[in-house]
Order: sequence, then C-alpha cells, then structure tokens
Amino acid sequence: MTNNEMMVQEGLVTIEAAMEFLDISRASLYRLINDGTLPTVKLIGARRIPRRALIDLAASRVSRGTVPIVNDDAVQNA
Repeated sequence: MTNNEMMVQEGLVTIEAAMEFLDISRASLYRLINDGTLPTVKLIGARRIPRRALIDLAASRVSRGTVPIVNDDAVQNA
C-alpha cells in the first residue's frame, strides 16, 4: 500500500470539518494547505483533506511545559 493510499484509508473530510477539528479559521486552514503542510484530494471540484493528515498535524504540534503556570490565588485577588 502506498503512502497516499494509507493517508486516505481513514477517510476524507470537508474543509469545514477540518476547520472545526483544528479549531482554526478558513484562512488559517488554506495557509496550511498552500504551504504544503496539509495535503488535499480534489474530487469532482470538491477539495477534501485526509483525516489522518489532520491527526498527524495536531499530534506533531503537541507540546509540554511551554505554557506559564498562573497562580490561581493571584488571579482571584486581582
């Protein structure tokens, strides 16, 4: 099975579904498509994104320990 076949095996989603999954705007999604970060499939004029590509993108951006810890007491007393 080729990489492309494996990529689409889990299904394709619409632009709107991809926006919702990643919680980003249409412009941000098209930026990811245009810069080659997200592959697309064009079927009869409709563009679809492989579900696996969305999962892989989100998983590659997971980070740990980069968000500053906020002292809840300081926030409540402000």
